[in-house]
Amino acid sequence: MAAVIKVAGWRAEGLRCPDHQISFLKDKVGQDIYPISLIQMPNGTGKTTTLELLRAALSGDTLMGKGAAQEWSADKIQSFQKRNSQSSGGQFQVILICDTRRLTITMDFDFDDGNVTYSTTLQSGNREGFHPPREAMKFFNPNFVNFFVFDGELAEQMLDQNYTQAQDVIEDLFQLSLFSDMTNRIEEYWNEKISQVGGVIEKRGRTRRQNKVNFLQELLEKRKKDQVKISIDYKKTEKELKKKNELFKEALTELKEVQERLHQAEIKLNAAQSYVTSSVKDVLDDMRNPHSLSSSFAERMITLKDSLDRVKLPESAAREFFEELANEAECICGRSINDTIRARLKDQADRYMGSDDVLLLNHLKGDVANLVGTETGSHEAELNNKIFALDEARRQEEIAKTALDAVKREAIADDPTLEKANEEIKKLEDKFRVLEEKLSKFEDPDTSRRDEDTYGIRVLEDRFEKARILLGEATETLELKDKGDLLAKIIKKAQHKARQGISVYLCKEANARIEKLMPFNAIRIREITQSLVLQGQEAGSVGETLSIGYAFLATLFNRTEHQLPFIVDSPANPIDLEVRTNVAQLVPNLSHQFISFTISSEREGFLPSLETASADGDIQYITMFRKEMQPDDDLNGEHAEESIDGWCVHGKTYFERFQLNEEEPVNAV
Repeated sequence: MAAVIKVAGWRAEGLRCPDHQISFLKDKVGQDIYPISLIQMPNGTGKTTTLELLRAALSGDTLMGKGAAQEWSADKIQSFQKRNSQSSGGQFQVILICDTRRLTITMDFDFDDGNVTYSTTLQSGNREGFHPPREAMKFFNPNFVNFFVFDGELAEQMLDQNYTQAQDVIEDLFQLSLFSDMTNRIEEYWNEKISQVGGVIEKRGRTRRQNKVNFLQELLEKRKKDQVKISIDYKKTEKELKKKNELFKEALTELKEVQERLHQAEIKLNAAQSYVTSSVKDVLDDMRNPHSLSSSFAERMITLKDSLDRVKLPESAAREFFEELANEAECICGRSINDTIRARLKDQADRYMGSDDVLLLNHLKGDVANLVGTETGSHEAELNNKIFALDEARRQEEIAKTALDAVKREAIADDPTLEKANEEIKKLEDKFRVLEEKLSKFEDPDTSRRDEDTYGIRVLEDRFEKARILLGEATETLELKDKGDLLAKIIKKAQHKARQGISVYLCKEANARIEKLMPFNAIRIREITQSLVLQGQEAGSVGETLSIGYAFLATLFNRTEHQLPFIVDSPANPIDLEVRTNVAQLVPNLSHQFISFTISSEREGFLPSLETASADGDIQYITMFRKEMQPDDDLNGEHAEESIDGWCVHGKTYFERFQLNEEEPVNAV
């Protein structure tokens, strides 16, 4: 069923952004909305806060009725409290129109207890919790909401192979999850049959096997969810650490008195690390050979080869020779072969090795001769020398690290800013190591641990499949299970082909839009896998990345029966003036409702083209700012709404003349 979702407005009170109320309706009684709404907010007014609140209000666990903000920590919730406010609560409310029904989602903040509660009103009925209408549920989740409450970070992630952003939105919009629903139904059908049929073992044993399957299934799902969650945190931490290291390095290189020493220390450390890496590889390669681990292994391998030579194996006749001879009329000595002799030859042939065994032994003898040779103790000595070289390489690496740290300490000794940045980097490095260790557990091949103590995904998958086989045997439904597994495999293959076909088509359509946005730029999407993969390069500039994101989402939103709003933070800020014009012309075709947070510096090159591209010029202009930010402009005669800490001014005239001398954040919001 098609879903048409519109944002009618939202309201914030008692939160760190200025209190405000915005409506996108053309009149108070109807459902017609402005197709384009521009909200001009200087830095420090609360754009980031409002966007975060919107995402939280529009997403959650629809099955559990829990909103996304209910997963936030108490510290994060309390960070939304208005500065210098004594109020213990705050509220954010977003009003939507789903098809023709009015939907209101309210978030109530309790700053004393550090929690958030949700309530949902559909038409006139109110329910506690997060309960969007059924036909729109799939859009109200944290992953999908990010696509229509859009910012530059998501655009960047869509081009990052470590994320699945592009593939996720395709899955949701084109309902490819229905394939997964079918495979789940197959499993449910098998479980129903298990409960109906008798088994070859007593009911208690059957129940035990069923419980085992259920337990492993739940445990496996939990481990996979934990792996995804930790992996996302790991990637974010890695990205943040890389960014802070680059900024820290840039700051250090500006200190000319240490710049050259810092450069030389980095060269020595990089060289030491490269040598450690190559030394580790050499040691591991040798450790795979038993004869390198111990000279006694080498001696026994030579003994085995010599023994095979003494008994003339595998030069002795093979089993196939006697089997073939039994089918002849005469023996090689000229004696006639009768049925008795023929039966005797075939019976005795089993005492000899077949040709595969002969081939194996020949390879074995050749490998021992070539790899071990005659000096059985030389391999162990060579490995010991490499281990010693590795120890020395690691020692040199530590010396190089210490030297680099000494230069850094000297550089930051008199600069508290650099010292604080260095401390933040160390904390991130510690966090990164912890997350790396946690992630490695999911690759653990150890099969000796109890189920509840096992984290290896592959190990749990093997145990789960074995438990299902045992349950099928116990309930005499093993054949049904195998048929179900085959059908599930076919459905998954169909899902893959459907996804592939859609991706190819979307790639072609998106590239056509990119060409219009950036006609003199050769950047194009090569394919859509988990993310958007570019032709001949890994990433583009900030402006290119944002333009690619717009083109991709415009293609998606114009290819499905669903109509969704598109809320964008700073749609043109990092884009060149020429590209801004092209982006503005694309906006009216992005979705049926476009809401943008902008700053005054974005108007040039964007606003005139947007007004031209909008066929009926039906654009709503809103300017919001804190009271302490108020410019010299007179608000008399303007359609202005005042709150305790902010102004909300409606109209194009004020929107175009609004300008602050310096748009820098007043506080991190």
